[in-house]
Amino acid sequence: MSLIEMYTDGGSRRNGQPDAIGAWAWVMLYNNKKVRENFKSESLLVTNNQNELYAVIDGLKNINPKFPKNKPFTIRICVDSMYVLKGATEWAPQWQKNGWKKKKGPISNVELWKELMKEMTRLRAYSPQLQLEFFKVKGHSGDEWNEYVDALVNGAMDLRIR
Repeated sequence: MSLIEMYTDGGSRRNGQPDAIGAWAWVMLYNNKKVRENFKSESLLVTNNQNELYAVIDGLKNINPKFPKNKPFTIRICVDSMYVLKGATEWAPQWQKNGWKKKKGPISNVELWKELMKEMTRLRAYSPQLQLEFFKVKGHSGDEWNEYVDALVNGAMDLRIR
């Protein structure tokens, strides 16, 4: 079975404030070898949650499957954000079924959630053999690739400060 692992991270300094500086990053591994990465500081993404979410969206947009459709294949998205994990696996599928509504109040970052679900649907439509899974990693705990994307996020924010 082939495996793509994607580690993602996002962050914000002065989280949610008008002068916040946010950034996101991801790194993609194919069968345990780094094949691609991206990171950016976005002026419109000012919260930790927005950046965590956009890191996954951008990473998924960069997966263009070219593997045989009849072979088992897994895309594992490794996140340190419980917001992204629960949102992608529990909340957003339910919101989508309910016409992007929830019982109380508006859905935070609804446009980003819609974009994430669109990318997940695109990948799942490629092959019935494709498994798309989210995996929680503990942030700042020595996981090599989680620390790597965290460093990319901080580096991108540092570049914005200068």
